[in-house]
Amino acid sequence: MDSSIAATISRFKKERFLRGFSEDDFRDSVLRPLLLRQGLKDGRDLCGPQEKGKDTVFVSIDKLGMNDIYVVQTKKGNLNLAKEPSGSLIEAITQLKTALATQVYFSFTKEKKLPAKAILCASGKINESARQHIVHEVGDPRIVFMDADDLIPKIDEHCPELWFGIDAQVLPYLKTIRKSIEELTEELSVSDILPGGVSVGAATDKMFVPVSLYRTLQRIRKERGQTTLAPKFEEIPLAGILRRNERLFLILGEAGSGKSTALRRLAYVITKRAHDPERDFLIPVLLKATEVSAKSAMSLVEICADETRRLTHSSTPSFDQQGLSAGNVVVLIDALDELLEGTARAKVLRLINEFHSSYPKCKVVLTSREYSFIQSIGELKAYCTYRLSPINYKQAEQIIDRFRKEQHLPIENTKEIIRRLQDVHGMELNPLLVTVFAATSEYSQQDIPANITELFKKFTEMMLGRWDASKGLAHQYQAPLKDFLLKKVAFEIHRRRATSMMLSEFQSVVESELLNRGYRADIGQILDETLHRSGLFRVVGGAVEFRHLLLQEFFAGRGIPSREFLETVVGEPWWCRAIVFYFGENAGDAEGIDKVMKSVRSQTSKEIYAASVTLGLAIQACYLAEVKDKIPIIQWVINSLSSVKEALLKSSDPISKFPISGFLAYYLFGRDSVASNILKGRSAEFVKSLSAGEVSQDEKDTREFWLIVGLIEAGAMREAEELIEHFRPSDAKLLLGIHLGCYLIQHIRVSSKNERNLAEKICRNLNAKIGHLRKDLLKEVRTELLEVRHDEIEALNPPDIQGKG
Repeated sequence: MDSSIAATISRFKKERFLRGFSEDDFRDSVLRPLLLRQGLKDGRDLCGPQEKGKDTVFVSIDKLGMNDIYVVQTKKGNLNLAKEPSGSLIEAITQLKTALATQVYFSFTKEKKLPAKAILCASGKINESARQHIVHEVGDPRIVFMDADDLIPKIDEHCPELWFGIDAQVLPYLKTIRKSIEELTEELSVSDILPGGVSVGAATDKMFVPVSLYRTLQRIRKERGQTTLAPKFEEIPLAGILRRNERLFLILGEAGSGKSTALRRLAYVITKRAHDPERDFLIPVLLKATEVSAKSAMSLVEICADETRRLTHSSTPSFDQQGLSAGNVVVLIDALDELLEGTARAKVLRLINEFHSSYPKCKVVLTSREYSFIQSIGELKAYCTYRLSPINYKQAEQIIDRFRKEQHLPIENTKEIIRRLQDVHGMELNPLLVTVFAATSEYSQQDIPANITELFKKFTEMMLGRWDASKGLAHQYQAPLKDFLLKKVAFEIHRRRATSMMLSEFQSVVESELLNRGYRADIGQILDETLHRSGLFRVVGGAVEFRHLLLQEFFAGRGIPSREFLETVVGEPWWCRAIVFYFGENAGDAEGIDKVMKSVRSQTSKEIYAASVTLGLAIQACYLAEVKDKIPIIQWVINSLSSVKEALLKSSDPISKFPISGFLAYYLFGRDSVASNILKGRSAEFVKSLSAGEVSQDEKDTREFWLIVGLIEAGAMREAEELIEHFRPSDAKLLLGIHLGCYLIQHIRVSSKNERNLAEKICRNLNAKIGHLRKDLLKEVRTELLEVRHDEIEALNPPDIQGKG
């Protein structure tokens, strides 16, 4: 490599490359070879207790043939003088004074000589103030300064091969990642496409609405000599993950909460920081869990290297061993929940663990929906786990406002529209739901679909019917035909419990359906419109998948062929949202829910629980069903959830090791199923009906518990409060669940000020009744905390709750 080639490498990359060395490597790999190449001799290493202010000694023969001694002191990074001298600056001054005053002994000639020069060399920059301060403090003219500005031209001239260490693909790779996020290329995006064919990346500064991550911890608080437990709510901005000391992160969130966009945002932030010379550079690698699982015969490093090579079309990866060791690689893995088999998830986690063991300074960020299996995977206990906060009214307004500005859409009464959107069944207020609304809003600003199925139908009809500007509307096939095809495809994929289909098979399925309906001549165009121009799919590695799993569930649910099929899958969590979409499509079919409901009776407790959750959500989607038909179904949901409680908890925790954690999972996964507006104003009627029949008092208490939970979730806080005042269950865990629901109303969920005030009052009144359970819960949580020690996973012993731990 000659100096002319070295000159083509930017100074920015050279400066960053030099700053990336440790002090020892900078001295040994950069400075010593450079000075020796310039004609100096010796270069002995004096680092250690005997160095007396100098790292290295060099000898130069002057024109009289006499030896001049150069002593060198090396420093990593920049040396700057601010208001006060830094520790490194003070240390450099002390070392220079010592070096200049100490004779160097040459054993061969038995000669001692004072240095002719003392060189202070930094891998970064030494500013003028620092130079003047050092000269003044040392008071010796023999001082010479060298920093990156001095070194780079000398390296270009004398040691240009040193720049081989620069990976020339780093900046091109970062530019490719950034461009992909901005332009929503096939490999790196989820569809956030607006009407009219304009694509705007949701993770970019132009469109991204800041979101937060949160977790709830327990902390010990002492008041008047009494030890109590209080929840500690920790919230950080998304990019805060990059500043935390932990290395393994798990981000949980519901469908559409923005998990994929969050990872792309992290990658985008990293690419922006790469142009700041004062920051250590990071290299983000975006992967999907399904891709990692498919390549599990390789190491995670190899998978990441392949991904960077693929994006840059290069034969070399965009990071090296030094970058891995320094922690410069950030691995972002999306959608662990899309791996349905436990063995596949285990493969991915094994690869992450091996990567973490080899390169403990690198960060890995993993995302997943919060399915029940998350709680049972021991390896995930080592991860710092956060949840995506639901967005609030202000953030939802920002999303719609940014879409409005981009597309010049006149949207009126935004806040009221968002309030009505919150009532759309099945999802909390989240970015995907608001985005879908914003994408359809130019059709009718005041037409808010009555349920989530109608909302998605509106969006997909627009996407499938969007015309191609180059051909005109006349050449575009009608959306209903393409919608029909996608229901067939999605149902087949979902039936297999998969998230993708090979492109050849996708084409075959579409072609077969079209031939059966007489569309032989139009197959090519319909395929192109459906697959490539709808914005609903992406094609990766020869496989086709929906850009969001929720879209697959939407089409698959509407493609369910019969009520009889529903009876076979209603107890499977994989089909939950698809079934909700089915009944959203058939919004008056309470009779269908009743029929499916009766088929559940002979199933296991887990299946009955899953079916109860699914049918509870489904009846909420049936917005055209009559109230008189809804009431008995909601009663059945409450009764069924209650009847399986003990059996379900015992099956998941046979020796009752974590009874409180198990109960809270039972509550959290079931609460949405009873969030029906039908309960409002009918609490007394429901209390009476739920108490009927020959059931134990414990089961009556559990039924009333679920009624109260439903009222809380439906926003009927006043009615819930009235029931809680007289609720005296023998199992205090029921009160703990109610307390948690009210706590979430206060801190997490979108709610009115009055609702938050009532929730706070309920929590305050329940504190004394659940104090002991808080302590027990803390013990359970601490018992579950795991740490990796010497390649073994060990449980940490919980400290005495009354102690300082």
